Amino acid sequence: MVRMGAATLIIALMLLGQVFSPVGGINAQASSEVFEGSGPVLQSRIVMQSSSATFVKKGVILYNYQYVLDKIEYPIPGDSVAFGKFGPATWSNLYWTTRDYQSPLKEGFTLFSNEVFQVRYTPLVDGNYFRINSTYPQMVQNFTVPSSYDRFEAKYVWLIVRVFSGSARFHAEIWNYGMINFGIPTESVNVTGPYDWWVAMKMVSPRTLNAGEAYRLEVIWEAGEGVDIKMMTDLKDADDNAQGNVKFFNTTSGYLEEIAGRMLEGVLTRPVNNIYSVNFGTWSKALPMQSYRVYLHGRNIPRSNIAMRVNSLNFGTGMVPEVRLSSPVGESTFWASVQGSTSFSGGVIEVSSDLISVEQGRTSYDEDHLPPFFRPFASLSVFTDNAGKPWGEWVVGGGRWEAYVLDTYGNLCALPAERVEQRELESKAIYTLLFYSPASPSYGFLNFTVKFDYAIEVSFPGPEFYSRYSVRPLNYASWNVSNVLLSFAASPHSSVTIKIGPVPRDWVIQSAYVTPGAGGGTPSVSIVNDEITIGGISMGASNNYSGRVEICFKADNYLESQAAYMRFMWTDVPSSLFLQNDTIRIEARAASTVPSFPPGVISIEVFGPEGVVSKQTLNQFNQSGVTTEGIHLSHAGQYSVSATYRSSDGLRVGASKASFKALKVFVTTDKYTVPLSAPTVRVELNSSEISSISSAEFLLTSPNGSTKLFVFEQAGGRFLKELSFSQADPEAIGRWSITPTALLGGVARQLPSASFFISDDIPPNIANITQLPKVVTFVDEVNVSCTVTDKGTGVSSVWVSYSSAGLRVNVTAKLVGSSVYSAVLPKQIPFVTVSYEIYAIDNSGNTSVSETTSYNVGIPLWLPILVALALVSTALTAWLHLRRRKPPLPPPPSS
Repeated sequence: MVRMGAATLIIALMLLGQVFSPVGGINAQASSEVFEGSGPVLQSRIVMQSSSATFVKKGVILYNYQYVLDKIEYPIPGDSVAFGKFGPATWSNLYWTTRDYQSPLKEGFTLFSNEVFQVRYTPLVDGNYFRINSTYPQMVQNFTVPSSYDRFEAKYVWLIVRVFSGSARFHAEIWNYGMINFGIPTESVNVTGPYDWWVAMKMVSPRTLNAGEAYRLEVIWEAGEGVDIKMMTDLKDADDNAQGNVKFFNTTSGYLEEIAGRMLEGVLTRPVNNIYSVNFGTWSKALPMQSYRVYLHGRNIPRSNIAMRVNSLNFGTGMVPEVRLSSPVGESTFWASVQGSTSFSGGVIEVSSDLISVEQGRTSYDEDHLPPFFRPFASLSVFTDNAGKPWGEWVVGGGRWEAYVLDTYGNLCALPAERVEQRELESKAIYTLLFYSPASPSYGFLNFTVKFDYAIEVSFPGPEFYSRYSVRPLNYASWNVSNVLLSFAASPHSSVTIKIGPVPRDWVIQSAYVTPGAGGGTPSVSIVNDEITIGGISMGASNNYSGRVEICFKADNYLESQAAYMRFMWTDVPSSLFLQNDTIRIEARAASTVPSFPPGVISIEVFGPEGVVSKQTLNQFNQSGVTTEGIHLSHAGQYSVSATYRSSDGLRVGASKASFKALKVFVTTDKYTVPLSAPTVRVELNSSEISSISSAEFLLTSPNGSTKLFVFEQAGGRFLKELSFSQADPEAIGRWSITPTALLGGVARQLPSASFFISDDIPPNIANITQLPKVVTFVDEVNVSCTVTDKGTGVSSVWVSYSSAGLRVNVTAKLVGSSVYSAVLPKQIPFVTVSYEIYAIDNSGNTSVSETTSYNVGIPLWLPILVALALVSTALTAWLHLRRRKPPLPPPPSS
């Protein structure tokens, strides 16, 4: 036995406390690149003994329970500690027994039976035979029907017959007595000898027997050899219904003659089939069920099948063996397995037999072809318990079966489990085991067999060891575990093993030094499972050890493993390029190479152009990692991020560094106002770091809302796009908006919009001026027309401004055709000069004026002629008036 000297241990711990005691937890980082500090104090134990074994248990879990207990007891010395390693549990023989655990076996429920009406039969009693042939072709046996057999439907007639050789053909008939009597025959059968057994003859149609009536059973020979029919004495049993002695017809005398003291041995049968139905209360979680093995008993039946339904759905079928026993009253018990698959959490189970469909008789018999049912007394039943539940075993095809072991602190450790600690109690380490089923049925019990390997080490506490770590980005972590004043006591000439830990399984030994014991040799250092194991410290003749241990390890950098990450997120999109004034989040996860995601603390610090931007310390709980609060990028430029990680147990660390950029990106135009007379504009994408943009485009929206996509052209490190517009398109006038998008690190980012305005600066065009009439007199109105066109917003109005006799007058021109305008100038006094100009204004206020045109107002040519003619006419009229002046005529004479 190895023991540490108490005084030595106390002195060693005091010295270690002065030399290696960490101050303030984790030491500050030596630089921004290195994350280093003191790790936890590691406990050790000195191993005294170890052994391994296999645990096997066949157990049951009663209904309404979900687990069962067991234990492993292991002897250990006082004040020592046991550490158990338990391998994975393997499960077998899993099935649900559908009966009560303590219920006795009951005959249960009958699936099939032959209801037998005994004319005369006593088992295990010999009789004698009477031969029917051509001389005695008929036997008759009377019988009556008791009330218990009222309305009995006879479907088969069973007789015991014997034929020595050759073959005989015969049949049977059942007749009634009374005013109206009739008989129903069976099918004729042919028996070939040698034969001495039952024959079953099927009725042509069932014969219904009424209570209180008398009947006769006739056996009639038809052809062939004589056939011997078995008879018994008239000392009948209580179940027999024969009346009087058997009679035979003698063809020689022509009479029926009795055989004294003898009755015909025979029975009538009616097959009956029943469906066994049983209900189980429901439970919370279904079990995956496979084949069901049900316990049956039967007699005198052929090979058949049973069928099983579960909650009205077909589950499967199973074979029932043939049952032929030497004893007529014997019965056989056996299992029948129904193959199927379902999920069951309670409900109705039904079991049925197909024996009802098997014919009991045949038309031809010989020693190789006996009746399908060996005897008429046939049945098949399900064994049940006191509650009528089936005596059966239903295979559980899976589910989550679990095994746990309890440690000394009350923790349940799922198998497989390592380093399960138990303290010594009454010189024993007691490991309590718990075995859980996937569900708890409402009735019966679950059967299982569980098996696992385990090993137990017995040890007592050893010295403490101190740890330090150092890790930098893009490198593995380095650990140092040491005790430079190691001392303990042990038995002379023993070989001591020290186990330190637990430590992570990703630790790899880089170098180690252990002071040899007094017995010499080189101690070994290894990592076994999750413990640093120092073996082979040979004590020699000494019982005290004093020396130094220093071990260096390489371990995972938990922020640089393949499963670890540090990523920069903008609206759930990862990137390394962002826009100035973005608000981003940083997601980080610490993980081992395996991977595993141990809980711990991740610290993230962000440095930007203006210094420290953010510093956050976050708790990682699982594989989801951590996410910072929003970080606002108020400046454009380079940002660097440093992250460190330390697990909750202090034995896993990591360091990582990354960077991202924030860009100032915007769009400009070379003109804000674009004249229609020179309708071109240049759009340029500007950035604080143009090389970080791989491509860009913009959506141009016209004044009327229509859109078109343009891609920036790259030239000389610039993103440009020249746009030109048609002067003839009036819809080009107005405000155009630019919505740019740039591809930053593979992420399409929409940028602030820009705009420009196309203004109409082109006046209307006045052409094709005409004047009618060309020569104007004072009696004429003048029609002035022209064509007016506008490339921009369109013609707003046209008018003619004329001047006459010192007056200026404007006349509005009207649109009379396609771009043709016309105005009418009023009549003017003769001998004046009229001058005029045509004015046109467009919808943007641009005005055009034509050249000045003038005309003189004269008199028409016909006017002088008309005056001359008027003067001549006046003179002629006067002359004629003078010539006609004469004295008046004298008055007529009076009468």
